[in-house]
Amino acid sequence: MDQTAIITAIRRIVRSINLESKRLENNHGISLPQLLTLRFLQANQSQGASQKTIKDYLSLNASTVTGIITRLEKKGLIVKSPPANDRRLRLLQLSPQGENLLENLPVSLLDALNRRLSQLDAEEFVQLQASLHWLAELFDPKGPASPQE
Repeated sequence: MDQTAIITAIRRIVRSINLESKRLENNHGISLPQLLTLRFLQANQSQGASQKTIKDYLSLNASTVTGIITRLEKKGLIVKSPPANDRRLRLLQLSPQGENLLENLPVSLLDALNRRLSQLDAEEFVQLQASLHWLAELFDPKGPASPQE
């Protein structure tokens, strides 16, 4: 077995993601995690999303998500609003400026990836997802997740 081929493929993926992130930052003033957050909010625009929901969706820690939310709010791309039934909670939604940014973004690496992934049949998709999850577990400094997680 040649592990070098796997490591080289991972390096190519990381490089592509880094280049895309720099392009987004330079051309649009947002990071890749910020874009993923905006797209998540766009998909959940009718009900909004809590910071915890975004944290879970992006698999990031709370402090990282707090920074993402703070920067997006300062840029005027999202707004916080209390839901009718719980004034302590703040739901996040796209602002009109955030909606406009997403509508005017050119096709990105993420769009191309989504398009290609949608062409996979269900079995291929599940296999790829399982393989990537396994690979991500290898890189996790906490070690593999226990079956209870």
